[in-house]
Amino acid sequence: MRKRPLEYRSAASLPDPSADEFLQRLEDGSVASKPLEEQLTQSALLQRLTDVRVHEKTGRRSHWKLLEISPKEFRLIDETKRTVNIQQVRIVVNGVTVLEIIDPSERLAIESDRVAHLSEGDEVSVYASVANETNGNASETYVFLHVFHALADRTGWHRLLMEYSPDLGEYVAGWVVRHSGREHVMVDALDSGSFDLEGEYRANIWGVPYRIGETNSGAAN
Repeated sequence: MRKRPLEYRSAASLPDPSADEFLQRLEDGSVASKPLEEQLTQSALLQRLTDVRVHEKTGRRSHWKLLEISPKEFRLIDETKRTVNIQQVRIVVNGVTVLEIIDPSERLAIESDRVAHLSEGDEVSVYASVANETNGNASETYVFLHVFHALADRTGWHRLLMEYSPDLGEYVAGWVVRHSGREHVMVDALDSGSFDLEGEYRANIWGVPYRIGETNSGAAN
């Protein structure tokens, strides 16, 4: 079990994972909070190496090679509150669809096109299909995209509000790759009641792995 907070403010971030509250900054500057408990699920397949592998950039030594890894999924521990569910995530790079995820438990082979390999300057669009059954489907949904390599002056988490396209039936947001590295694009779907002082936190988050400007070595580090 992992407890994960989110602080929703003008400069969004993914803060200290040891906290156990959902924080919301109000118009008067005060912060309202409500308890939340989520679990993070992710699986990987690693191969034990006979020789030690040294990462060419970090210098870290490892006896393991990462062969496959699944997306991350954050879900509420209370199954009765799992009323917001992401159904699909699509990643489009420079106008070409490079990845579609419909099952976040699927392990993606590192040395294949199932993990998005990006380059600096790529224009990336992320599309998400979301179902919200809170209050009998009458509740509004907010979907955010958290990206790590989109800021021009530094690396760090940056949050974008995904816009709903009635024609596509999907939420979409775009960003430009600014730095090399590896991370996950985090699609964060929330019921509008999460922002209501009297409402409950209801959300589902998928994190899809990607690599930027790296070879397919698969070295674990």
